[in-house]
Amino acid sequence: MAILISFSDPERGAKILTRSLSEKTSVKDVIESCGVPHPEVDLIVVNGRRWILTYGVMNDAEIELYPPGTQSPQSEEKRLQVSLQSASFVADGHLGKLARNLRLLGFDVAYDPRAR
Repeated sequence: MAILISFSDPERGAKILTRSLSEKTSVKDVIESCGVPHPEVDLIVVNGRRWILTYGVMNDAEIELYPPGTQSPQSEEKRLQVSLQSASFVADGHLGKLARNLRLLGFDVAYDPRAR
């Protein structure tokens, strides 16, 4: 099986890799064998169709990978990453350190140390 992988990253440009597989392999394993950590992938398109990480590649395939925040020819369905733009959290009294760390990362966190 010959696998052609393209990873579109606006900061690093497009990267095209070719891999040969001897057996059915999950898309996640193929992606990571190319040096792309799967958490950096938001959309997977295999032969023109959207797929998830567990999809098994069996035949020759063209895999397109899109990181979060990039436009793709596909719709917003089957995205792997959740948009964090509207994420808000409520933290109990024993989660002060987590609340602080989430705030440092830019998340909206409601926290009261007296809450139980």
